[in-house]
Amino acid sequence: MTREVSLYLDGVRFLAALLVFLGHFATQAISGGVFWQIAPLRHDAVIVFFVLSGFVIAHAVGRGETDVRTYIVNRAARIYSVAAPAIAISLGLTAAAQYFDPNFCAWGCSRGPVWAQFGTSMAFVNQVWGVYYFPGANGPFWSLGYEVPYYAAFGLAWFARGIWRTLAPLAVMAAAGPDIAILFPVWFLGVGIYRAGTFGLSQTAGWALFLVSLSVWTSLALWTLTTDAWILDFPIAGLARERLPADYATALVFAANVVGFRVVGHRFAALVRRVEIPVRWLAARTFTLYLLHFPIMKCLSAFLPWGIETTATRLTTFCGTLLAVAVAAQCFELNKQPWRQFFHRCADMFGPARQPPDTPPSAPEAPSPPECQHP
Repeated sequence: MTREVSLYLDGVRFLAALLVFLGHFATQAISGGVFWQIAPLRHDAVIVFFVLSGFVIAHAVGRGETDVRTYIVNRAARIYSVAAPAIAISLGLTAAAQYFDPNFCAWGCSRGPVWAQFGTSMAFVNQVWGVYYFPGANGPFWSLGYEVPYYAAFGLAWFARGIWRTLAPLAVMAAAGPDIAILFPVWFLGVGIYRAGTFGLSQTAGWALFLVSLSVWTSLALWTLTTDAWILDFPIAGLARERLPADYATALVFAANVVGFRVVGHRFAALVRRVEIPVRWLAARTFTLYLLHFPIMKCLSAFLPWGIETTATRLTTFCGTLLAVAVAAQCFELNKQPWRQFFHRCADMFGPARQPPDTPPSAPEAPSPPECQHP
């Protein structure tokens, strides 16, 4: 993966998380509906996250994660370093808010007992077969109940042998349920475009694909902003994913955009040198922004004394949430090593790690974007 592509994906990942943040901030109950038109786009950002995640995981196993132990330890450390604290913080904030305001959970909170919210969220089975739990007021946590089964299915397909490479992923998707399985092709699309490379496209075709995909997405987004409805938005019987056609359209457009950029990305080398440091800094905190912004935002908007439609409440909620996320990211997302050590010790109970054979050093590669977990 070139440095230009890596930075582009980092930038997209941060912008997608920011779109989720702004989409939640724009809701009536948080800010009185300021910038309400943005709210429908936050779901599309989650679909972008799914495609990005498949792309980056394919890169990881293709470059360094050559055994199942490394794959599991890296996925677990990445997920739990943010998800475990987020679960605890979300449940704690929700309990405190309910103590002071019994009506706090009139909207935006998970139903069901706290033990079920905690247990299903920690095991990432919070969305299987019609289950719909998330920790407290942390609604965006739902997407991890999709992504972790995708990690499991892909890992089995990659590392298993023989017929199990097909049967084991199918079993995972069957256990996860139709709502999760129906979006697995969206996630796997990221794997496909990584493996396919540039499809042998010329520079002209690359520019066309990159610019046309941007134009198509912009047109569809403007339709959504002006009509508050997606052009392909209609329910499918038996599935909770009522925006499935739109989700697939978003995934295909974004995948085309990534393929196009892989062809023409070297043209942006000068720009990359100028913006790389701030983009990497923001991207390194994206998972925390996605996973913690909503419970913090909901609590702030509920307890500030000035009313949700006042400028003071809006500014305090907006800036206070971002500040809290930045502090949390420094503590959790940027501090994965203790979690990696913990999961290595857990793996040691099943046998020591195999020592890889000596290999000659290779030229350094451009840094890859951090893994993509979503809204």
